Amino acid sequence: MKKIVKTITAYVPGTMCNLRCNYCYISNCADDPHSRKPTYDYPLETMIKAFNPKRLGGIAEIHVISGGETLIDDTVVPFIHGLLKYGHVVTVVTNLTLNNRIDELLDFPKEYLKHLIVKGSLHWLELKRLNKVDDFFNNMNKVLNSGASSFPFIVMSQDYMPYIDEIERTCKEKLNSMPHCTPSIVFEEKTINGNTTTNPECTEEFVNFVNERFDSEIFRASVKYLNVDIKKIFCYAGEWSFGVNLKTGGMVKCHNCPEEVNFYKNLNKMPKLLPIGNNCQIANCALQYNFIAEGLIPEGPITPLFGDMLSRPNLINEEVREMLNVRFSDIHKQYSLKKQKKINRKVALCFAVPNNSLMDKILYRVWKKLDKILRKKGIIK
Repeated sequence: MKKIVKTITAYVPGTMCNLRCNYCYISNCADDPHSRKPTYDYPLETMIKAFNPKRLGGIAEIHVISGGETLIDDTVVPFIHGLLKYGHVVTVVTNLTLNNRIDELLDFPKEYLKHLIVKGSLHWLELKRLNKVDDFFNNMNKVLNSGASSFPFIVMSQDYMPYIDEIERTCKEKLNSMPHCTPSIVFEEKTINGNTTTNPECTEEFVNFVNERFDSEIFRASVKYLNVDIKKIFCYAGEWSFGVNLKTGGMVKCHNCPEEVNFYKNLNKMPKLLPIGNNCQIANCALQYNFIAEGLIPEGPITPLFGDMLSRPNLINEEVREMLNVRFSDIHKQYSLKKQKKINRKVALCFAVPNNSLMDKILYRVWKKLDKILRKKGIIK
């Protein structure tokens, strides 16, 4: 059985959503003037071909996500189908309320659907308000009956505490399983390093309660990393993983990083990025449980393997679980401390992008020109 060799985040453009959850950090309601319909700069065929396993160096785990409801756009389903034909493990994040889209997604040979994971965002209060609870669970059962994997996922905050019994009862009745969850995260600007994350609700009592009721390895991993300063730990995101803006083809090391190269150009050659190292641009990895489990931060706290982390009885099929049970740190080369320092200096300069000081901008342009010259002469690759 093939194992995945890297993890990729495919960012669907646009922010349209049919829900209006009060904890949503994007505030992308369907009638919000800031909501944007997805548009793409390249044809669908090019977008799919860019993910050819021969180009990537093997099978990948690809997360298809959006700033709104991922399946609203009619390009997303055929894009996912194209990835599945390549043999990739594809996770799509959806609120499972668009019945026609789910039917379209599952109208595909079972041999490919077995590598599909549908992560169902269980926005309980919105589902109740819109009378969509039955749609959510009916669609999840459709997914499971197709041979694909699926699981409910909830952002656990104090808003949901009065409804825990109701959520538990419904999930057991409809799925005979409980949801996975993460704590809700509050972003603050309080340290000299920039963004930090806190969770004032995440008391010991709260953590024990959620662990007892939900028994979610995802929640446990998230809590474990909540207070880890990832800027002190070398991360291989960018080399063992990367993100792609599906609109532009812009390739990024990780979330909140600048686009460095165009993933869609020269489909016969794979672009390469340096690892982000100690230059993380997000507050911490508490919510990036797949990165944690897959070993992108080899020196970070140990968690279960990703397939085991996701596993729920009758929700995750055995083949996918085994494919996801890999640590990239076991199969890819790691750098010496000396090499890490060199990479950190170069990557830090790369992040001197517009909106920084004038000197940063000048240094960035000098670095880009020098890098281009050295690559052209074959001094660096």
